[in-house]
Amino acid sequence: SAATQSDLRAVLPKQGSRATVVREGVGQAGAPAPSPATPAYVLYVGPLARHKNVETLIRAFADPSLANVHLKLAGSLDDANAGAFRDALARLPEGGRMEHLGPVSAAELAELYAGAAVVALPSLHEGFGLPLLEAMVAGVPVVASSIPAHREVAAGSALLVGDPRDPADWARAIACCLEDQVQTRARTAAGRKRAEIYTWPAAAGDVHELLSALVGRLDDSNLPPREAELC
Repeated sequence: SAATQSDLRAVLPKQGSRATVVREGVGQAGAPAPSPATPAYVLYVGPLARHKNVETLIRAFADPSLANVHLKLAGSLDDANAGAFRDALARLPEGGRMEHLGPVSAAELAELYAGAAVVALPSLHEGFGLPLLEAMVAGVPVVASSIPAHREVAAGSALLVGDPRDPADWARAIACCLEDQVQTRARTAAGRKRAEIYTWPAAAGDVHELLSALVGRLDDSNLPPREAELC
């Protein structure tokens, strides 16, 4: 993403100035239109690492506005983050409204997207944010943290949370996404349109363009043949 390119330039100016963005591709093109399950559930996809900020999302489900909504987490949990996960889980009301599925297969993930009422992505930092793109392709509404990578990929098609560390902000955003169907449908349609630029053929085209430019520069250089070959 351009967000990652910017981060690279900040810490390694020389190398970052030479970096070129090659877009991501997604393998779920043509996914069926979603048919949300009952009871409604919010889906999170990704490892339960600290920078993913999942504990804040879990705490949001203690809000009464989400009393009839479930949360499903599809991703791995390592020992280093188990404590924060358990602490957040202890804040939820009784009733088993949260389910940690662990890692899932590609087929299971497609079914989870198709059944989700909302995909929630609370990360504090991302290099790209592939689940955001996958949800857009699947036609599922997205609520995501307002970080550079999410803003870049979604381009206005996700409902963004300004303070990712505030559970109340997450509860309000998810409830709004569920209740305001007119705006939600508009963002979902915009997301599908936006996702059309993120294909593997387009990514291959980016790589081809980059390599062609590099070869052209070598052809124009005065390097000896052997040194040009090594470059």
